[in-house]
Amino acid sequence: MAWLINSEKSMKDAQRLTQKLKLDPSTFTTATSLYEKISLQLDIIKRVAATLESQTETFVTFMSTLLVLSRLESSRQSSLD
Repeated sequence: MAWLINSEKSMKDAQRLTQKLKLDPSTFTTATSLYEKISLQLDIIKRVAATLESQTETFVTFMSTLLVLSRLESSRQSSLD
């Protein structure tokens, strides 16, 4: 909620600045929109990274289990011979 309040305050400050400098206010809307898109893309990247990390941990656990099973099977075969 604080972010929203700060965002609204920033937009009002930006509007005041544009009036003083006689700039086009749509520039700030475009910048805000671009910032929001970049933020969304960063969130998506973070989620993908977390998923990949989780899958990597699962893969390592799976491979470790296979290695243990393989050693057990080798040991069993050796004891049968």
